[in-house]
Amino acid sequence: GRVFAARSTDSGANFDFLAFIGPEPPGYYIMPAHLRVTDTDIIVAIRCCERSEDFQTSRHWIDLYRSSDNGSTWNHQNTAAETGSGGNPPTLTRLEDGRVCLIYGYRADPYNICARLSDDNGNSWSNEVLLRSGGGNPDLGYPRTTLNADGQIVTCYYWNDHAEGERYIGATIWTP
Repeated sequence: GRVFAARSTDSGANFDFLAFIGPEPPGYYIMPAHLRVTDTDIIVAIRCCERSEDFQTSRHWIDLYRSSDNGSTWNHQNTAAETGSGGNPPTLTRLEDGRVCLIYGYRADPYNICARLSDDNGNSWSNEVLLRSGGGNPDLGYPRTTLNADGQIVTCYYWNDHAEGERYIGATIWTP
């Protein structure tokens, strides 16, 4: 469970390893989302988990890393969000006004789909924006996000209404 950067210069036929992103984790760091913010700067949001030695407690969050040399080296930027039990992968989207939008599932009661906004390329984040709340249990999330031509964000995710109910694909359309 460790994230790394690789580069292809031949449309994906071959890849060259660039660097690991972050230290060897005490749990796992998986499911990265990346966004190029300048000609040389890239940010990566990573789903993180750390468990106690007896596996009785755990913490789940999203860390943000930045490279200022096109992925050759990486530095921890901040912890962008807590994600509740089990964690959830993030999405990163550049908005028309230049802000960065981070979206993720929160897998503890009341089970939410959330967003945070940054007007400084991920150096700091807004308070949480609630996109959907009240899932039936923590088995939800895994968002995918796109920006419509009208500036609205469309985020799709899987969702459940009841603890024993079926999961389905839901979506939220919103204007930050």
